[in-house]
Amino acid sequence: IGYNTLMETVTIFDEALDKMLAADHQFQTGREAAAFAGMLERASRKLDALKVAVVDVVDRNGLYAEDGHRSAKTWLAFTCRISTGEAHRRVSFAKMFRTLNDTAYRYRAGEIGTDQVGELARAFRNPRCGHLLAGSEALLLEHERELTAKQFEIAVKHWLATADAEGIEQRHASLHRFRDLRITPQFDGGFHIDGTFGPEQGAAIKEIFERFVETERLADFEAARLAYGDDVIVTQFARSEAQRRADAFYKMCVNAASTPADAQKPEPLVTIVMSQDAYEAGLADIAGTPVTFDPKQYRRWQCETLDGTSLSPGAALAAAMAGHIRRVVIGASEASVSQKTRSFTGPLRRMIQTLDTTCVWAGCDIPSNRCQVDHVTPWRATQDTSAGNGAPLCGKHNRYKEHGYHTYRDSHGNWHTQRPDGTTITAAA
Repeated sequence: IGYNTLMETVTIFDEALDKMLAADHQFQTGREAAAFAGMLERASRKLDALKVAVVDVVDRNGLYAEDGHRSAKTWLAFTCRISTGEAHRRVSFAKMFRTLNDTAYRYRAGEIGTDQVGELARAFRNPRCGHLLAGSEALLLEHERELTAKQFEIAVKHWLATADAEGIEQRHASLHRFRDLRITPQFDGGFHIDGTFGPEQGAAIKEIFERFVETERLADFEAARLAYGDDVIVTQFARSEAQRRADAFYKMCVNAASTPADAQKPEPLVTIVMSQDAYEAGLADIAGTPVTFDPKQYRRWQCETLDGTSLSPGAALAAAMAGHIRRVVIGASEASVSQKTRSFTGPLRRMIQTLDTTCVWAGCDIPSNRCQVDHVTPWRATQDTSAGNGAPLCGKHNRYKEHGYHTYRDSHGNWHTQRPDGTTITAAA
């Protein structure tokens, strides 16, 4: 397409956008809004792919040098008045698309999200294993269709762990070696806290901190419930989430200071979920005979906390042996633990929260350790309290079951949420 035709087309597109922005958007239902939002998202992806295509032409043909610019990135940042970070993102997409043709095609068709492409681009830029990504492209794209953006981010981390195990180990060791924490008085009388930790220590600190934050959150909820009734909303809480985090950190420090030095240490605070392959790799690493995996088998590599923080298998096993971390090894066979009581308690409850790390409701990201564990098929119908009939649901979504909603797991292990009319809640883009 010639330059004049391109300019005429983009002018028509710009005018269409003006009309939509000026319109009074009226949606009768959430589904109507979702359908429109999905269409916009797919169009936005196509538009971003077009921006990438433009900078690709500029980069390939050296057009950036016409007015003395040093690179396509600096040309783009100046020409479009965008940050160098955004310019770098587009250039990195363009370079990756020259190798990952299927990813480029799907992005131009609006079928894959910008965040997901960004995760692939970060892996592609890895100097030690980026060249291996092309061999796993088809598999990663196939899995992307069934994963949320967060789940896909974790999947790419698993791929990196298999393709660059040595590099991951070195980075984690470096983070631990240069760990630091500073509490700095400010000119206005306040204090600034800043720190960096390695994955093992960081995971433990985060878990402890989140428990204190949850205690503060529950205290605010109870106070608001007493004041306004059961149907409270977060805007009725006495403190903001930021204030609760600050108060939780202060109480964490006060509690630590008031604990006797010879007090018994608590049970392991962090649960690490490991695949059998990662477990065996950890043992081999400790024994001094590290093993490598085919990146195409990345789904067999899992060594992470319940919130998705990746750990090296060797370090995770060492911490578990020292009693700092609880290790859970997930094998190929399906879990079949059950108990006779109606409620999910004890080890069975922890097992279900480990297998599913968040609320299983469509789109909910509440961590499973803050969720209720309830029956998928009602107990009154089956009297079945087993791992296969349990799932973590946050308090809000567990109550939705009383209004005709239903969650179920398909044959691939993916959770779905069904509306009272029998339709399934699905992503619109």
